Amino acid sequence: MTSSTICSHHRIRTVLLMCVVLLSASLHAQAQNKETRINLNIRNATLESFVKQLENATGFSFIYGEEVKLTHRITLEMKQKNISEILQRAFENEPITFEISGKHILLHKRPVPQKPVSRKFTISGYVTDGASSETLIGANILDSRQRVGTATNPFGFYTLTLPEGDAELIFSYLGYETRHSSFPLNKDTVLNIRLDSNNELAEVIVLSDKKEAGIQATAMGAYEIPMAQIQHTPAVLGEADILKTIQLMPGVQAGTEGFSGLYVRGGGPDQNLILLDGIPVYNADHLLGVFSVFTPEAILYCRYTHQRRRYAPLPRCTQCRYTYRQTAF
Repeated sequence: MTSSTICSHHRIRTVLLMCVVLLSASLHAQAQNKETRINLNIRNATLESFVKQLENATGFSFIYGEEVKLTHRITLEMKQKNISEILQRAFENEPITFEISGKHILLHKRPVPQKPVSRKFTISGYVTDGASSETLIGANILDSRQRVGTATNPFGFYTLTLPEGDAELIFSYLGYETRHSSFPLNKDTVLNIRLDSNNELAEVIVLSDKKEAGIQATAMGAYEIPMAQIQHTPAVLGEADILKTIQLMPGVQAGTEGFSGLYVRGGGPDQNLILLDGIPVYNADHLLGVFSVFTPEAILYCRYTHQRRRYAPLPRCTQCRYTYRQTAF
């Protein structure tokens, strides 16, 4: 081996040795800086003033961006604490993290933890009658936990979307028993419900001692005609007739014998108001007025009332100033 080769190897070893010494010295200095304990007293300091005081006291330099901000000013009073302990105490309630790299301290904005996205699933099905299996339109479905609900469509179908977890559904419909259903919701679920009818009512008896006829009635001139009286009243050809029975009442006259026309207190047949279940009947007779259109067997009750109603003066009439209308029910 030549002398030049030996010299070059010697130089390489010397350079490597110097690098190792310098690196160890740098690491030792950094370790000393990290472990250097200082006393710090800061009152109501901003981030800029806090960083500046630490740089002067420790020799570290801070690097951070504009997004790094304090939510509250810093107030610290610490004795014999190293740089890591001071930074942890200063930023424990702030959205700031730090990283020590050599002689530099990097400040970062603390990442906001992302809330886990709750999965949602759909509950659907039909609500039907428990006896006939007929679909129920407008049945109510309510989740008691989320306080959300829906109703069945014209086909008795419903759909309800809820977050993952326990579901407590309440199914209700007018005239049916309410039904509850609880189950864990972790997938799309088909739930068909059959509701049992509950439309039985307790017996109700309505009693009244008030008489609704004659002068004690609320409407003066009102008479209740029993159906037994109508059926036993003599009539043409033996056929019971309501209008012919009314012709026998006080103040009522028949225009022609055997016909059903009513003349109430001097009025004419066209001045009578005849109601069947509250609906006016304009032609109350048939067979040229011999019989009325009412079948006694189909009538529950008959009430006859005569009232006077005053109207405006009739045109071309100088003898009578008012006309009166008689009413028969």
